[in-house]
Formats: sequence, C-alpha cells, structure tokens
Amino acid sequence: MNTSPSKLGNIESKYFDNLFNNRLINSLPYLFWMYELIGGDYKLIKWNKNFETVTGYNAEELFHMSTFDFFSKDPNVIRRLSKTIKDGFKKGSANIYVNLRVKSGKLIPYYFEGYTYNDDQKYFLGIGVDASEMAELKNNLLSLKKEKETILRKNNKLKRELLTYTIEFEEIKKLKQLIENKLKELHKYNKKEDILTEINQIQKEIKNLYIDKDYWEIFKLRFNNINPSFFKELKSKFPDLTKTELQYCAYLKIHLSTSQIASILNISKEGINKKRYRLRKKIGCNKKDCLEEFIKQF
Repeated sequence: MNTSPSKLGNIESKYFDNLFNNRLINSLPYLFWMYELIGGDYKLIKWNKNFETVTGYNAEELFHMSTFDFFSKDPNVIRRLSKTIKDGFKKGSANIYVNLRVKSGKLIPYYFEGYTYNDDQKYFLGIGVDASEMAELKNNLLSLKKEKETILRKNNKLKRELLTYTIEFEEIKKLKQLIENKLKELHKYNKKEDILTEINQIQKEIKNLYIDKDYWEIFKLRFNNINPSFFKELKSKFPDLTKTELQYCAYLKIHLSTSQIASILNISKEGINKKRYRLRKKIGCNKKDCLEEFIKQF
C-alpha cells in the first residue's frame, strides 16, 4: 500500500506528538491521569510512570480499573468524588483533597485537580499531588489548637480559683477587723483582770496572724502558674516599680475592682487613686484608663 507524502507527514507528525506527550507526562513529578466516560463509568485510558510507581499497579491492571477503585469504599468518600467529577464536567474543572488507596491498601493523602476535555468523547484529565506533608501539618496544627484550648481552659480555671481565693481573703480580712473591733469593745467595758488578760492574749494572737504575707505568697504562686513571665518582664522594663505597685498590676491583670484592691492593700480608695497616678507616671501612660490596656501586653 502506497502512502502519499502528505499522509506520511501526518503520520510522522502524530508519532512525534505522541512521543513528546509521553515524555512530557512521564517527566512530571506528580501523578498524571486521563479518564474516558464510557457507559456512565470513567475508565482510566492514560497515565504516567509515577501513577504506576505510587499505586503499585502495573499497566495491564490499571487499564481495567475505574475511578473509584483507587479510593475508599466509604459512601461519604464516593459521594464527594462523584460530586467533584460532576462539578468538573459542569464547570470545566474541579479539585479535591482525598486519600488515595494504593494496591497494598495503604491510604495516602492526595490533592487532585482535574479538567474536562471534549472531543468525540468526554474525558477527565489532571494531576495528583502527594499531600502527606500538608496533612501532617494540618494534624500538627489541630494538635496545637487542642493543646492551646486545653491550656486556655486550665488557665481560665486557675483564674477563677485565683479570683475566688482573693475574694475569700478579702472576707477574712474584714472578719479579722471585725473581731479586733469587738475585742476592743470588750476590753473597754470589762474590768475583771482574768477576762482582760484573756482578751489581751487573743488580741496578740490575732495581730501575730500574718495573713497579708501568707495571702500574697499563695497569690503570687498561683498567679505565676497562669502568667509565668509577668513580674519578670514588668520589673525588667520598669525596674523602679515597688513591690506594692507590682501587686497592684497583678490585681489589675485579674480584673479586680478598685474597692477589692483597696481592701486587700489595706488603703483607702483615695490611696488607690494616688497609687494609680504614680504608676501611670512611671510607665509613661498619660491617659486615665490606659493602665488596663498596658497590663494586657504582659
């Protein structure tokens, strides 16, 4: 059979085109695939060497496989894939993150991106990129998020406990003051020597109760569990801050009211205002309500 020069040129052209296409797709570092829509199913008709290497199937096996043979049989996965392919034919392109099931049964996270092509037949072709590192990163981020949420819940619990402890301490101080006042009245109106001696002894014992010091040490210990670098950073930035001023900053950090702080520090509200004014001067804060914002950064 003779072939005209023009026909021979067309045959050579197609041969070299196919050769070039094969070399091109085999040079891709990704999976390349091409499906043809046949009788309502998608049959794999073209792929690159990476596809065989990754999936573990040889060319003969691949030729008889359909789209869903490479994925989990989970109905939810099949529904997602079906929807993605339908969307692809409707819009011209589609993408999906899904686990690729290889011959050994192992599932590998992959990102697939496909495009439709219509000749006399309908085709769906595209690439698949190993998304294992991305999946690992996502899992790490989820773990970090859960860890952060756990720490946040723990810190919130500690904050509630700290606030409760502070309020209880405030009540104890009030009770101590009330007892001292009652003892003074009893001392004033009782003249019996044995009773006076007993009252004096009780007064001494109450005065020897260092509840202020004990409270602050316990408070500081619990506070440092939530804000381990608070005092260190504050003192480093503003070394002239006094112990009482550092205490005041800590109380602002847990959102105590002016009256609560005044009671704990055993000073008047006027004294708190003066302390607040001096503190603002030391940190260079001119606005009246800037202290709370300033404390947030530590």
